[in-house]
Amino acid sequence: MSPLVLQLVPLSLAVALLAGCTHGERPTTTPPPEPPRAETPQPPPTPRVNVTLSPEGAALTVEDGCVTIAAREVCDRATLEAEALGGRSLDGGWVIPATAFAIADAEVTLVVADSIERLGPHGEPTAYLRPGPHTHRLRELGWVEIPPNDLAPTPESRLESYERAAVAIEAWLGEPRQRLLWSDDGDAGIPIVQDAPLPALIRAWLAGGPEWWTRGVSDYLAMLIEHQAGALPSELAYDELLDRYTRHRHHPGESPSTAEGDAAADVGALVAFCVDVELRTQSTSLVEALRQSGEGPLAPDALQARIARAHPEIAARHAGRAARRGVIELDGCLRRGGLKLIAHHVPIVDPARLVRVGALDPETAEVRQRGPGPLRPGDVIRNVRGHAVRRAWDIVFYLRDLGGRHRFSVSVQRGEETIRTWLRMVVVDDDLPTRVRFTAVEDPEADNEGDPFRGPVDDRQ
Repeated sequence: MSPLVLQLVPLSLAVALLAGCTHGERPTTTPPPEPPRAETPQPPPTPRVNVTLSPEGAALTVEDGCVTIAAREVCDRATLEAEALGGRSLDGGWVIPATAFAIADAEVTLVVADSIERLGPHGEPTAYLRPGPHTHRLRELGWVEIPPNDLAPTPESRLESYERAAVAIEAWLGEPRQRLLWSDDGDAGIPIVQDAPLPALIRAWLAGGPEWWTRGVSDYLAMLIEHQAGALPSELAYDELLDRYTRHRHHPGESPSTAEGDAAADVGALVAFCVDVELRTQSTSLVEALRQSGEGPLAPDALQARIARAHPEIAARHAGRAARRGVIELDGCLRRGGLKLIAHHVPIVDPARLVRVGALDPETAEVRQRGPGPLRPGDVIRNVRGHAVRRAWDIVFYLRDLGGRHRFSVSVQRGEETIRTWLRMVVVDDDLPTRVRFTAVEDPEADNEGDPFRGPVDDRQ
């Protein structure tokens, strides 16, 4: 073999061995490039509509989008006639329903000029009226006007309110057995307080007795007079009565005869309500039983004897309630009036969080600290979802069944103006602790002849 061949053989073997080693290794692969990710489209911002209602119409300013009103797209500024908003002409004036400003998929802030009259319950108008030389009656238009109590806290206005209250009491109960005297300085007679003359004067009309009688019965009679005057709607009347029932349940060991202070006022009002309902089912009433006859103070025993002469069974049940230790059976009294008692378990949550403010006054629902929402410090929340708000906790009750992100209406008193806006519900945990709140709802199987506050009754369940 030639030297050249001998040199090539080892070289070929080396190449073969090297190829054999590399053949057994796992081949490496390069992953394919990822396709570009599609961007998730963001929803457009909710349009914000600022409406100023004036005698000329509704001036709208739209921010963050466009809205459609009366088949017309509005994206910037516009002034619409009353008819375009579903209004009705009234010979120089007009009426616009409040629902005209519930613009779909938009957050609406409504500012009403002082010259525009608000029709419907105070704080939550059902319509707005531009005054004009029309002769239409508001009830004929389907709206009822309940004027607010605008009495200024001056001695003259307080004195006038007491005089009006005395006239109302005498019209209901008859002339007092003793002359009702009141004074503005409190030196003699009944001292004049801010704007609550009815209970004070009725207590004087009853002319003495135990606290459940002078405080509780007088409070209940004041509610009746205010209701008949149109100043206390049925819903608020039952809210107040059931607030008293809730507090009364915390003092179950006291009877009306031994209760004192606010506890006596609460149980006395409940006892008065129950006997009034029973008497009304017999075509009479507590007011009729209290009307003047003879001389001397009308004490509880005198009322008991007067009822017993015509309705001994009602008188016996009334005497039992007045002497009973324990909780008044309000459910049975309500059923005689065509109603039934419902207990609601309401989550314990800060109402300020639900209306997107920093803090609320618990007693007046006034905004104390601003939050992420449109409400300002000093705004007083009057209505939520069409329901009157008396305290901050009412807000939680009215929103308890509303899911997260749903919109709801809010009316606030801002100075001399009433402003209506829309907010979105926040998400609330399902496992929050709860407290009980009672409401009275219509019982379709019962007769409502005994209902002292007959009319629209809270039917929330």
